[in-house]
Amino acid sequence: MTGLAAATSDQPGAPGEPAPAFGPATFGPATFGPPTFGPIDHLLAELRRLDLLLLHALPRLRRGPPGEPPVLLAAADGDPAAALAAHTAATRAALRAAQAAGVRLPLVELCRNLRLDDVALGVLVLAIAPHVALHYEDVFAWLQGDAALRAPQLELALALFAGSTADRLRLRLQLTAGPLFTSGLVWLADPPDGGTAEPARLIVASPRLLRFLCDHPGADPDVEAVRAREPLPQVTAALARELAGLRDLLDAAPIAVVHTDDGPSALAAAARLADDAALPALLIDLARPHAARAPIDATLRAVFDEARLQGAVLAVAGYDDLPPAVRDAALAATAAQLERFDRPFLAIVGAPFDLRHELRHRAVVTLTVPPPGAAERVALWRAELGDRASDADVVREVAHGFRLGAGQIRDAARMVATLDAIAGARPDHLRTASRAQSRHNLGDLAQRVAPWGRWQDLVVPKSSVDRLHDLIDSMHHREAVFVDWGLCQRVAVWRRVTALFAGPPGTGKTLSASLVAQALGLDLFRIDLSGVVSKYIGETEKNLDRVFRAAHGSNAILLFDEADSLFGKRTEVKDAHDRYANIETSYLLQKLEAFEGLAILATNYKKNIDPAFQRRIDVVVDFPMPARDERRRLWRSLVPDAMPVGADVDLDFLADRFELSGGSILNAIRSAATRAAAAHQPVGMAPLLRGVRDELHKQGKLLSAHDLGPFARLIDADPAGRPAP
Repeated sequence: MTGLAAATSDQPGAPGEPAPAFGPATFGPATFGPPTFGPIDHLLAELRRLDLLLLHALPRLRRGPPGEPPVLLAAADGDPAAALAAHTAATRAALRAAQAAGVRLPLVELCRNLRLDDVALGVLVLAIAPHVALHYEDVFAWLQGDAALRAPQLELALALFAGSTADRLRLRLQLTAGPLFTSGLVWLADPPDGGTAEPARLIVASPRLLRFLCDHPGADPDVEAVRAREPLPQVTAALARELAGLRDLLDAAPIAVVHTDDGPSALAAAARLADDAALPALLIDLARPHAARAPIDATLRAVFDEARLQGAVLAVAGYDDLPPAVRDAALAATAAQLERFDRPFLAIVGAPFDLRHELRHRAVVTLTVPPPGAAERVALWRAELGDRASDADVVREVAHGFRLGAGQIRDAARMVATLDAIAGARPDHLRTASRAQSRHNLGDLAQRVAPWGRWQDLVVPKSSVDRLHDLIDSMHHREAVFVDWGLCQRVAVWRRVTALFAGPPGTGKTLSASLVAQALGLDLFRIDLSGVVSKYIGETEKNLDRVFRAAHGSNAILLFDEADSLFGKRTEVKDAHDRYANIETSYLLQKLEAFEGLAILATNYKKNIDPAFQRRIDVVVDFPMPARDERRRLWRSLVPDAMPVGADVDLDFLADRFELSGGSILNAIRSAATRAAAAHQPVGMAPLLRGVRDELHKQGKLLSAHDLGPFARLIDADPAGRPAP
């Protein structure tokens, strides 16, 4: 039927028609020759055939009221059938000459790759015509008798390329199930009036198809906006090992779901896989900002179209970085596109993504790739840092402290170079860059606790301080102990560390958590229980899932304050409320078991923690009420050097007489300082005693004259002469 087919065959095309060639008459007659016949010439020749074929078949195509055709559909010189035959001969000669000269003709490649016959090619040109010249929209509207129908309907294609009703039905079944439509480059869209009859549907072509047929080197802007950034990071050993198994399956166009937190490195592994098979690779990173701003289904359609046209191995990462609603839409759009995608595809995801249900007729390979170990992270850091790799101790520290993938290490090394250029090379730049690469998506379910306090500010028994250092050591050396020394072969779960800080309020639990975070160089996040616990059945579990999903891979320490409200003992089931409360506790137990990182449970009531949690706690640190000597240290350390203190202040008396925690002592000092500042006087014994009285009142205790001893008279009135409250 076409000049393309005529270059390789002398068989005619449409039933009952000679083998013509076509193109829009507005582009002029076929005067091209071998030296100038290229991709655009070929496309225009095929479009000219469309005009000639439409003119030849005009009497049986027009469905609307009588009238003249649009002037833009120019008439052929003489008989349209003769013009078709002449154009066929010219196109045949030009195609043969161009192919003999080695000219690349994308339309020829496309037909070969998709195995399109003459009729399918004619429908392809019919669909692409409006992308070349808008006057085709007027032509189609006139032919179809409806100004709203500005794309060709399937019925128009059937009338153009088939004769009898039986031929049209056979052609319709052949087209809709054939490679042109199943490729996804051309598809059927619903008509404007919402009709459901298949012949009334519109034939639509991907805009990228025109650029490809014109041999334009650039991809669709939507594709370029989400193409993975160069240079790609190194491929980790685990990724290279897992993806190597796909090499022998590429001819079968496998679909692989790669579970890994190291998306950029997985993309690099996909590129290596394609290169080994001498195939092009299209690497997409949905973590780039465009993916969250543009309609995700349109972006993914453009991505899959590009991979089809290139015949490429397609790898898509970054699903987990999309907002939840956009992520769900992206996964749904991916599954829909894969229904008709016949190239190798890799979905690179962190969270579970199971395509086997959506694609039950396709083989889906699922690969779970562990993150690089500490030793490999050290090697990755050294490779990326170059000359800075001489900071061996700091490199080893950040490699062991931050579980980063190859892509994150690449980006962190770039940040280190920028910081070095601004402020000079400093070891803490590696820690700053590593912290910046850690994902913190905890949102409104947690608050970051800013680093505060010093170890000398912590007044607790020596045994408690020792346990805190044990906790720090267990985090610093866990990979050496479990991986290098092989203890992971004896322990099912070793990447998570759980600590219990137990003691009355104000005894230093939050301060200790901050000090541990500073020692490890990690961020501390306090879980907001008000945003997690819900009275509605099932909502607490959903919120907990959000917390642990966001914390995954964040390199953050989770602090569950008032943990007994979440980790309390399960009770005997007496009603539905008890049953669902126990379900919440069991669910939390599972999530905590799977968490890879440090979780600190702080509680005032150690005995209320469920025994199942206690069994999984690695380090228990007790924070008892401070004894007399510890209270003396607290009073002296908590009064700042810059605070003006009256001569009558006796801190030892306050420490000896009143059993207060460090938090209560700090509150008393703060209250006293406020009263003294309001009176424009130094902080004296009277405001301090009032602060102590307020703290004891919170605990339900009353002060007596005996408790106040020689200072009882100071409570009657404050230094400014105001009556005591």
